[in-house]
Amino acid sequence: MPSTATSILDGLSTSVAVKAPCRTVATSNITLAGLQTISGYTTVENDRVLVKGQTNAVDNGIYMASTGSWTRAKDADGNRDLVQGTRVIIRSTTADGVEYELTTANPIVIGTTALVWTLRYGANATYDQTEAEIAAGVTPTDNSKQPGNIRRFYPSGVTDGVTDVSAAIRSALNAAPLPGGRIFCDPPGLIKVASTVYIPQRVAQLGERGLVLDFYGSTFVGQGNGTGTIFESGTGVTSSATNFGQPDESAT
Repeated sequence: MPSTATSILDGLSTSVAVKAPCRTVATSNITLAGLQTISGYTTVENDRVLVKGQTNAVDNGIYMASTGSWTRAKDADGNRDLVQGTRVIIRSTTADGVEYELTTANPIVIGTTALVWTLRYGANATYDQTEAEIAAGVTPTDNSKQPGNIRRFYPSGVTDGVTDVSAAIRSALNAAPLPGGRIFCDPPGLIKVASTVYIPQRVAQLGERGLVLDFYGSTFVGQGNGTGTIFESGTGVTSSATNFGQPDESAT
């Protein structure tokens, strides 16, 4: 189990595999002193900061922010604290959940070895197939999109408003975890529905099953004589709007 507990003798961390999260990451050279705004986050005293962009990579590492000079974090300031493969997660409003890995080869000597931290999980992350998707028998076509995003199931070469994405909506609905599932379209766009997408009323009810269809900012466009519609069971109400709410109500 990763921990920030330190030895009373030499300050060594009980784990070199995963470090406690940092509040932000400095991807370019900074002055290792004083409270400052880094990657959109304004540091406060004793914030943990991953520093990875120093001109001299020897100075990279995990530091404690301070009004004065910064010091390396106690669990990352000794020669046995970091190894090739050590990971740290960034948790802040501007870089939440991104993960970095120390890729420098062993042995590592703090203050002598150039430390290279490589992004392993971030904006270009992929999302594994979920158990709900496996159970529903649907396979994502774009793993860069989060589960619940209908764009996760878009066929290749989709043009908004031109390509029929009815099947993608069905796949997202079938794989929605219940209760509390959310189906959405990100980024919003013109969604062409060229065949009927049938939404069982019990699934569409927020109160009963907790499934939300959140297409705000998007517009549906149908095609031909009653096809290209999305409606709730039992109402027969077609919809070109964006959110399905209570039973026997059209989308609003």
